[in-house]
Formats: sequence, C-alpha cells, structure tokens
Amino acid sequence: MTRFVALLRGINVGGRAKVAMPALRETCESIGCTNVVTYIQSGNLVLSSSLAAPRLAAALEAAIAERLGVEPSVMVRTHSELADVLANNPFPDADAATVHVAFLAAPLDAKAVEGLRSVTFPPEEFAVRGAEIYLHLPNGMGRAKLPAALLNGRRLPVAATARNWRTVTKLAEMSAQTRHDWPMKDSPARDPLVEDLLAHLRATRQAERDVFGRLDPAVRDRPMRAGDWSPKDHQAHLTAWKGRQADRYEAARYEAARLGQEAPTDAREDDEINAELQAIRADWDWESVAAEADEVSERLEAALKAIDPALLHSSDPLVGGTFGNGPFHALTHFGWLVEAKIGADDGRIAMFVDEIERLVSDGSLTAKDRGTGLYNMACAHALAGRLDRARPLLHQAFGLRPELRDWAKEDTDLDSLRGELTGL
Repeated sequence: MTRFVALLRGINVGGRAKVAMPALRETCESIGCTNVVTYIQSGNLVLSSSLAAPRLAAALEAAIAERLGVEPSVMVRTHSELADVLANNPFPDADAATVHVAFLAAPLDAKAVEGLRSVTFPPEEFAVRGAEIYLHLPNGMGRAKLPAALLNGRRLPVAATARNWRTVTKLAEMSAQTRHDWPMKDSPARDPLVEDLLAHLRATRQAERDVFGRLDPAVRDRPMRAGDWSPKDHQAHLTAWKGRQADRYEAARYEAARLGQEAPTDAREDDEINAELQAIRADWDWESVAAEADEVSERLEAALKAIDPALLHSSDPLVGGTFGNGPFHALTHFGWLVEAKIGADDGRIAMFVDEIERLVSDGSLTAKDRGTGLYNMACAHALAGRLDRARPLLHQAFGLRPELRDWAKEDTDLDSLRGELTGL
C-alpha cells in the first residue's frame, strides 16, 4: 500500500458540486482505499492504495461520478512527491501565505510551457516545475489575475487544481507513512477524564447546531455588523479551531509513541491564523459549513478516544485546548451573537451555559482543570450580565487556582466585577 494525496478540482466551491466528506470517504473505501482522511471541505484526500497513481486517479473519478453525481478531475501525488513540491519552492523568500501550487494532471511539454510565458501580471509571478505550477501572489489569491489566466482550458492542455502553501504543507504532513498508516483505535480502557471531555464536545456541537441552525438564513449569511463576520463565518471559525485541536491530539499521540517528545506547536499569532482559516472558507455556503462542523467534531472525538489517558492527564495543553477550542470558545461566540441582537436563541444558549457549568462542577476534572473551567464559566456569566452567578464561580475558581486572581485583574471579561475581585 502506498500513501497518496488526492486533490479534487472544483468541489464545494461557491455552492457548486457539493460533496459531503463522509460520503467522499466511503466512496474511496468502495474502491479499496484504506486509512482515508479528508482535510477541510475543498477536496483534499489522504489515503492508502495498491493502485498506481494514474489508475487511482481514474478509479476515483469514476467512483465519485457514479456514487456522488459530480465529475471533478482528480490529481494524485505520493507523499514523497508532495515532499519534493515543498522542497523545490522557487519562491523561498516569499511570505508563505502568498505562495500557491497548481497541481496538474500531467507534466507540460516544452511547447505548452512556452505558451504560458506571455501571461504576465506583475508583481504576480509563476514558475513551472514538472507537474506543478508555483504561483507567487503578493496581493493574495482573492485579487490575483494570474491564476485565472494560467489555469484555464485555453492555455493549459491538462486539468489543474490549486492549493495554498499551508494546505500543501498540511497534506504532506498528513500523508507521512509513519504517522497516518498507523490505525487510530480507541484506548483499551476509557478514562473518566476522556468521558468528561467527550461530553463537553458533544454538548458543544449540539448547541452549535441549535444556535446557528435556528437563525434566519438571511441573517446567518450576512455580517453581523459592518466589516464583521457573518454567523456562518463564526461557525466555520469554531470548526477550524476544533480541527486544529484534533491535529494536536493526533500529533501528540504520534510523537509520544514514536519519538517520546511533545508535538510542535504553531508559533504564529492567532490573528494571522484566523485570517488564513477564514479565507479558506469565505465562499462556502451554510450546508458546507455545517457538514464540515459535523465532520471535524467526529474527528476530534475520535482523536480524543484514541489518546493514551496517561498522556492526556499529563498534558495541560491537550486538556486546556479541548476546553478552549470547544465549549469555552463556543460560549464566547454565542455571547457575540447575543450582543449583535440578530435573533440568536437566548434560551438555548442559557441551557448550554447551565450544561457546561454542571459538567465542569460534577465531572472528574483535576482541581486545576476544574478551576480553569469554573473561571471561564464565570467570565461567560459576567459578559452576559449574570453577576450573581459569576461571583460564586469565581470564588471557587480562585480557591482551586489562586494564581487566577492575578490573571483576573487584567481580564476584560470581568470588567463588570472589577471592584469586587479582591473580596471574592
């Protein structure tokens, strides 16, 4: 079995050629592919197959057309080929966020390459390397003219699909044999902490379905304020960070088993990451956003169930990140929906607050994690004006984690209680 990346052209773009990721994975499995993983909704597959690359691409195109009713072109690369794409970047000094790669169905001959040389839109530039065209777009893909001019059937004699550098890097990582051919199975014995975290994640996803799903579609798809995200964007954002948390679980599990060390973290600023994640999903419709939310939630649960409980108990970033990218993240965004007065279901949000508070208070969290949880719940209550509920939770949190008192002094979520913090 060889590990491949398959790139589908033109699915889930602008509401066209809609494909659900679970159905796409099942389609891959129907032709004998194993260890199938999807990455975001834009048609990225990582899988194992005994077929050669050309036969695999043809088999995938035929199966997708037959089972799913869409006919995307499929470009296939092995892990080593994708690693070579990264190593041979002709724009090494450019900001990675401005570099994209167009993957071709076959290499261009000399005549075809020569025919592209007349396409110029400075400061945009491109370079052909085998079956890939590298694009350097200093002003971003959204305003670029070069991709449309290059990647059309008049100039390009073969099918092509483009991915940004971040996605290419992620797919190369996911397709590494030593990591993703290692089956993900549940831990032999389920741990109370694992069960508690799963309960938090499931409650969060159900609340997201209810709160975002019940909004008027016209309201859900437009910015809440001038220059702001739409509620649909907020759901996509919550999902993207859950996906990053699932990546952390998978990386931690791999690093602990193979190398005995912690997985690397992304050192970029949150604003930079958020901008990239939002740009990927900016033109998705609600159905695609909701489908990814379900898919990523399932992946995060699977990654949590597969982790060694001893590793989980010893890792503050894993436990804290599950809360921070799960229920507490959702609470923050729900609060913004309420502030915007766009018709969010206040009663359902209040039910979610109560449910998470109960899970934090009654679960099997360590004193440190419970203190963090109660503190975050207190912040949610304070932001919503429920000061009588925030005070006792803060008191409990400070008792469990005294160091939170110093953090609270600078926390703007607690501005409404600023004069009372010393006495709590």
